[in-house]
Amino acid sequence: MGLKYVTSGIGAGKEKTVVGVANAATTNPFPTYLFTQAQKSLTFTATTEDPLRGVKSVKLIGELTVWCMAPRHSVYSTEMRSSQTFNLSNENSSATASPSRSVSLTATFKSYAEETRCGTGLLPYRLDLALTAHALDGNNHVLKTPLRRYVFVQSFKVATFNIRNGKNMSNQDSAGMISSYLELDHKVDIVLFQETHENTVSRLLTEPGLRELSLHRALSGNNDLAVFSRFPIAQNVVVPFSQPLRDYVHRWHYVVMDMGGFNPRIANLHLIATSVAEERDLDELTYRRQEMDEVMWVMRPPGPPSIIAGDFNAPVYKDNPPYTYIRWEWDSLYFTPPYKHFCMVAGCETTPEVLPRYNLDQIWLGMSTPGFAIVDAYTAFDEPMYEPPFISEPVEMERASQGVEETRCRTSQCPRARRIRAT
Repeated sequence: MGLKYVTSGIGAGKEKTVVGVANAATTNPFPTYLFTQAQKSLTFTATTEDPLRGVKSVKLIGELTVWCMAPRHSVYSTEMRSSQTFNLSNENSSATASPSRSVSLTATFKSYAEETRCGTGLLPYRLDLALTAHALDGNNHVLKTPLRRYVFVQSFKVATFNIRNGKNMSNQDSAGMISSYLELDHKVDIVLFQETHENTVSRLLTEPGLRELSLHRALSGNNDLAVFSRFPIAQNVVVPFSQPLRDYVHRWHYVVMDMGGFNPRIANLHLIATSVAEERDLDELTYRRQEMDEVMWVMRPPGPPSIIAGDFNAPVYKDNPPYTYIRWEWDSLYFTPPYKHFCMVAGCETTPEVLPRYNLDQIWLGMSTPGFAIVDAYTAFDEPMYEPPFISEPVEMERASQGVEETRCRTSQCPRARRIRAT
């Protein structure tokens, strides 16, 4: 007996065929991702054939889990998720066997704006369809397809994270902590790493918790920058800075994501630090201004929706007056619509201390249409402030629908986040 099902609705060249096998797997850690800009309706057609014994039945059985999430408003609140599960099935059966049978099942996913199944105070996060096909031959033998998951993404998270080459602030190996933080605590979908040696990448790849997050990877080739992603990366573009730095291959990179008709660019930066500038007798403000001007030459509109993030190695605000002064080296970014810094849009953590205030790690969003819209903003910490072991440098987090969340930790600060959605 032969059994298979095929999909329709993912897109040309991306459709899936799943074949029935003996002892079919009942779990699948690597789903097929669908996105709100397209792929809202997906049809599965299962066909089974057995000319000798005949076929009594063929059916598609699935569970659709609707995930919702509450916006975060408190610095110290945890991420609240809720879920509902709905059974889906369709069957073609008869007491009399026939040489072949087929059956179809259509799953219609609602868009972010149309979703109504989340409770009060909750927003759509994603829909996860787990599906198998079953066939029964004339001798009552059963054949199944392995379980496959189709995840309709209504929001996603991007994190920027300086991990100090996999050492926490106590100089201990932090790969396990990073894995737990990104996967268990925050379910990050795309992470931008800085200070990530190729050996550090190899170490992270041994962490079981990062298997899906590290499925797609892009490196800058200078033992510093790396991107891990659950979603396909269509292109990795490495861009050298024009001004060299002694003993360092000075470059940045951006990735183009393959999100089913939505292809944002995500730039990963690690700009010059004060200590690096002093060691090389450079004016850090002028140097960083030149770095950012060169980044904006590539990332400025018009162009695809984009996110610029990373370790900027400079505070965004000064104390007098508080929360109001943008560093002059970011003028090309700040005054080039439609980029927005989420701290300026949604407000900063109200702390009298300088360090926790978006000091080094930053996330800028291209708010063009189609692009990103802000859903919420918050600050997160991997450990109580100033108490080791911090994973690394300070973390900013940000969430998006067809959008983003960012994370990373530095010195004695840690993450912040915002939730956004595609428009």
